[in-house]
Amino acid sequence: MTWRTQPAAVRWIGGVTASHLLAGGIALAVWVATGSLLWILNYLRYAGAAFVVGLALAEALLSVRAFLGFSRGDALRPAWLLISVAASARLVGFVLAEIFSPGPGLTGPRFIAQPAPWLPLSTLHRAGLALAGPVALLLLSPALALVGRAYDRHGLSGELRVTDWLALGVASFLMVNDTWDGIRWTLAREAPLDLYRALGFVVDPLLLVLLFQALTLRRAAQTMAGGLIGRCWSAYSAAVFLTVLGCLGQWAVNYGYLPRPVVIPTWFVWFLVSAAFAMGPAYQLEALHRVRRGLLPSSGT
Repeated sequence: MTWRTQPAAVRWIGGVTASHLLAGGIALAVWVATGSLLWILNYLRYAGAAFVVGLALAEALLSVRAFLGFSRGDALRPAWLLISVAASARLVGFVLAEIFSPGPGLTGPRFIAQPAPWLPLSTLHRAGLALAGPVALLLLSPALALVGRAYDRHGLSGELRVTDWLALGVASFLMVNDTWDGIRWTLAREAPLDLYRALGFVVDPLLLVLLFQALTLRRAAQTMAGGLIGRCWSAYSAAVFLTVLGCLGQWAVNYGYLPRPVVIPTWFVWFLVSAAFAMGPAYQLEALHRVRRGLLPSSGT
């Protein structure tokens, strides 16, 4: 599938993301060349936050439209209902997190499994991060399980390949280190285990489960709907794996493995995460549209 034959929504998401990253690259270059953080911080606080919220809105709308595209009684309808709720939780969470972010203005995307030791967070900001992160992931996992069950009923099973197991191995290594450092930090400071922190400790194993689920669905659906369904789950696989990489950057900075200014370039990963999450339902919706137009058999969705 070439760029011109990609679904219109996917081309729009890709174009907006490329333009946004180009602007961010310019701001980053100005920072490197002049030493002034003004451009890059304003980019993250305003353009970055607007980008994340805007793509979360697109993801939610596309997910709801995909859900409505399935008829009552369809095995995939409950799954896409959960995916729609998860996307809505991400949208509401990002809005809350950005409006009530610490410091002046908007502060760019952050998906913090455990709060950074040096970053004070308000209650509403923490609630927003919890919605956009752990809560959305907790809703997404059973949705993918429902899709997998529906595929199994039709004799579709995905066998993971070497590259898939490699991605899972890398993610496992990173998540084990992240969880261990989170436990050490909590015990060393005798921090209370509130609801938000408890949800944070769920994130790492949940990301591994989601990555396994998405990769399995990707392999099972590679040829369905002319490859559109395979691309749908490829987008979700990419979103989860990029989330793991984003958490790695925050883990390395939060716990002193890298200097704090290095966290700024790692925030670019979250823009790719937002784009990947929005592309998933866009591919599913295009498959449904092509079925309605008679371009694909109904069994391909």
